[in-house]
Amino acid sequence: MSVQSAYTSHSTPQYVQSRRSKKEQQKIIKQIAIFFLLACGLGVLFISVVIPGLVRFTSNSSTNTPVVDDTLPLQPPSLSAPALATSSANLIVSGFAEAGAQIVVQDNGQEVGQTKTSSDGSFQGSVTLTKGDNHLSAYAVDQKDRHSPNSNEYVVIYSDQPPRLDVTEPQDKQAIQGKNNQNLTIKGQTDKNVRVYLNGRLIFTHDDGTFTTLQMLQTGNNTLDLKATDQASNITEKILTGSYHD
Repeated sequence: MSVQSAYTSHSTPQYVQSRRSKKEQQKIIKQIAIFFLLACGLGVLFISVVIPGLVRFTSNSSTNTPVVDDTLPLQPPSLSAPALATSSANLIVSGFAEAGAQIVVQDNGQEVGQTKTSSDGSFQGSVTLTKGDNHLSAYAVDQKDRHSPNSNEYVVIYSDQPPRLDVTEPQDKQAIQGKNNQNLTIKGQTDKNVRVYLNGRLIFTHDDGTFTTLQMLQTGNNTLDLKATDQASNITEKILTGSYHD
């Protein structure tokens, strides 16, 4: 009796443990099946709804074109600042405006040339200047024949006349003697807003164009090279020679 009782009490826990193990396996299998069904459902939803929506969005984005508001005014051209003065009658005018626009260049309110902007909006053209002051501006005309306001105005002086250069002291081919006279005084006059150079050195000129400067002479022959240059780069040159001895 004692042996049989011991056998029965030992086999019962093994049986209970086996049933628990089977229940846990069934639970895991159900969870896997549920997850699988959910994954399949999400996949069907993605294929049937999300992907077609993305395709339609991409198609609409590629076919839509930007809407241009024609009610906005056409902007005036932006001119690059030209030189203040020039000795050439031909002047290059450049700048930026709306791409594809026609640029009309004016001098003193009168049309003097036309050019067209490139794809990046830049333009360049040549105009013929008149003697004296030229008041340059431009306006743009687009493909719908809309006119922009005038651009900023620039004043360009055209002059091909060399400036005046009068030298009153010293005289050409003058012979100078004595150490007290070694520092030679040079006097003269030119036009207003003209630069004067003596042997390559810029010398001071007054508002009325007069100038006075000193030049140290070397023993023997000396050369005085004076140049007057105006804003348009016109040049007048005078060369004086002389001799110096102690």
